Amino acid sequence: MSITYFSVIFARTKDNAFGHKGKLPWNCHEDMMFFSKVTTGTLYINTKEIIDKLPQNVLIMGTKTWLSLGKPLPNRKHILVTKSKNFDYSQCEIAGTLNEALAIAETYKSTIFVIGGTELLKEAFLNEGLERIYETQITLPQEIKVHTIFDTKIPDTFEVK
Repeated sequence: MSITYFSVIFARTKDNAFGHKGKLPWNCHEDMMFFSKVTTGTLYINTKEIIDKLPQNVLIMGTKTWLSLGKPLPNRKHILVTKSKNFDYSQCEIAGTLNEALAIAETYKSTIFVIGGTELLKEAFLNEGLERIYETQITLPQEIKVHTIFDTKIPDTFEVK
């Protein structure tokens, strides 16, 4: 069995705040733009003609992350890891496990990102195919209310820059 390589991308505060009632507990335009550019492959590209020809990268996520988006993100494929059958998933593909999602994603021959939630990120950190981690540390002017903490440490095999 071959290894499917992928990246994870997420944001949290220095206190590991990650989510509040199924949404991000902050509104950080710079982080949203970074996320968009990384996951669409346009971080270092400014020419619209080139951007329009890029393949759609793949986002793998859990149910709460999918619901928090409100709609599919443009120019990306979406794979939802869930055991639930109670939602309309017509705008994404479904997988029962991270490995199943990675197998589906690999068929697209494009860059793969795991974007959350916390349980899926924890599982991704243990997967041998993880090759890159994009972590944004959010600094907030005051304490915020959170329901979700993501305090999993980045594996020692990765260099933090």
